[in-house]
Amino acid sequence: MSGSGFQTQLHQDLNRASGARFSLLPLPRAGRVSDCNLCALSSQLLGSPPRRSGAALAAILWDWAITFGDEVELIWSKSHSSWLKWIFLFTRYYIILASIAARAVEAVMVFSDHYLSWTSLRVWYSCQVLVASHAMSALEVVLMIRGKPRWMATLFVLLLLLENGIVLVGIIAHLPKDSFHPMDLVENLPPSFSYFGFTTMAVQGVIMYLTVRRYMQGPWKTIPLVKLIFRDGTLAFTVLSISSLVMAIYTLCGLPYAVAGYPWLLVAISAVTCRMIINMQRLPLQQEHTINGSTGIQFTTFFSTVYETSQRTPFTEQLTSTDFSSPWHSTHYNYRPDL
Repeated sequence: MSGSGFQTQLHQDLNRASGARFSLLPLPRAGRVSDCNLCALSSQLLGSPPRRSGAALAAILWDWAITFGDEVELIWSKSHSSWLKWIFLFTRYYIILASIAARAVEAVMVFSDHYLSWTSLRVWYSCQVLVASHAMSALEVVLMIRGKPRWMATLFVLLLLLENGIVLVGIIAHLPKDSFHPMDLVENLPPSFSYFGFTTMAVQGVIMYLTVRRYMQGPWKTIPLVKLIFRDGTLAFTVLSISSLVMAIYTLCGLPYAVAGYPWLLVAISAVTCRMIINMQRLPLQQEHTINGSTGIQFTTFFSTVYETSQRTPFTEQLTSTDFSSPWHSTHYNYRPDL
């Protein structure tokens, strides 16, 4: 197809998508909804593509604005060697830039006469899955980085690599072919999104199971950091896993609801990840944990945590110091006579 012919067809299709296709048709007298009416009803409920992604972009910019003070105070001040700092900045600004890019592509397609090549549209169509996969991986890393046995750390790394590998296989297996149409950008997510949705559900299910199991073991319930991860991790798993699974099912069924939910999924991932990190940084400033005396959590960085307890018995005073920053937790005991 020539450049001018492709551009003309593109504008005609997108004008229909943002205009006539989103008006309700009168129902037949028999009271049955035809396929055409059902499609029009769904389209009107979803809204036009520019309006839909524009609302999601406004939401993510609003979330950035109201948390920018915490970002400057708690994140920018951290050392350049802090992994958590770079995870936060990546999640925050990577998703913002991806949302702005998506909005710009739609604006050019709908409102501009600028030529967009067929190849560039195909590449952008496939990269949507990569954006979601990278953002979700950042959230999963936040859920994983805490004191843990070595076998659990190894398992988490393997799960992360497996998840991204499956997503990459899905992208390669479903690269847009010659039958790709520009309307696919506003009507369907790439089929590879189903790989992302189901894999994310499985990986986060494993992470959630191990988190609950760890939380239920002995003194871990009393550690504020673990309680925070358990609370926020449960919320993140519930919201994002269900959303990803539903969107994957919609993608397999070819329903347009997946496209409508995609920009909002990115908003949810960004908000949940950034707020979880901010809550982690606020924890040592707001809470002082007490068990039978003076007990505290000291943070040099997020990855170096020392939890100290003091317990008195009729014969001795036992001072316990446990380092949770090491894969193998070491506990040191010091005894002195109780005078």
